Amino acid sequence: MSLQDLIDMPTKEEYTDKRLRAYDDGSTEMETLLLLYALVRRFKPVTVIETGTYKGFGTVWLAQGLKDNGVGMLWTYDKDECAGAREMVQELGLQDYVTFEHGKTQDAVLPSSCNIDLIFHDADKNPDPLKQEMMKFTLHHLRVEGLAIIHDANKSGLLGTLGEILPVTEFTQLNFTSARGLVICQRILKDTAWTNE
Repeated sequence: MSLQDLIDMPTKEEYTDKRLRAYDDGSTEMETLLLLYALVRRFKPVTVIETGTYKGFGTVWLAQGLKDNGVGMLWTYDKDECAGAREMVQELGLQDYVTFEHGKTQDAVLPSSCNIDLIFHDADKNPDPLKQEMMKFTLHHLRVEGLAIIHDANKSGLLGTLGEILPVTEFTQLNFTSARGLVICQRILKDTAWTNE
């Protein structure tokens, strides 16, 4: 299997937005996957975090970007084992660029020196304070100029609370209008109130 095989894989109209294409009703839209790949190629992240592995389509596009850059590691978190995603990573030869973590992102142990370059939040579609806590946890480690991409921001109810999570003094924000919602944020200032303990 190659990335071209994934590109050629049949897609259908995305169930909430007929302008977009997806592999199935729950996966990230093809257009968003291509954007993820382009952002990885453009910004050359070394440390990438993904929340919500699911079937692994986002995982392989992020990892392929890292592989094409020749550097970087993706840590992908999911509450499920995601066997299909693991298989796809192996088939595409991306295993040197991906570490699968089974469990909740906020349970991860990240060293205080960890600087995340890119975060793809695509987990927990329910409007739940847990997703906000997960985002705060990972954003705490996002370096200045690092990117946070938030998928399904509308479905999770996050769009209305992003101002509380992402202060305008620290992040620029670009909202893509769609039924599911996509937000890209870049950190512009490190909050001195946050400390690593």
